[in-house]
Amino acid sequence: MDAFEILVIILSVSLFLFLTLAIALVIILIKIARSINRVTNKAASIVDNVEAAGQVMRDAANKASVTRSVVNIVEAIVDRQKSK
Repeated sequence: MDAFEILVIILSVSLFLFLTLAIALVIILIKIARSINRVTNKAASIVDNVEAAGQVMRDAANKASVTRSVVNIVEAIVDRQKSK
């Protein structure tokens, strides 16, 4: 066995190790990317739910203010009629 054959064996083993580690790293990165995607989807869903809840609150506040205004107008009319 001469130096050339030893060098080929060393380089072959090194390439094998490098490719094995690279494949494992790619698999781990794909799993991490999928996890991040799931987390961002859940976060987006939560944001949508919070926005919907906020819209419901705004609508309720608007309805309450309109109702309160109508009640004030009716009370003012009734007070005027009582004073006459």
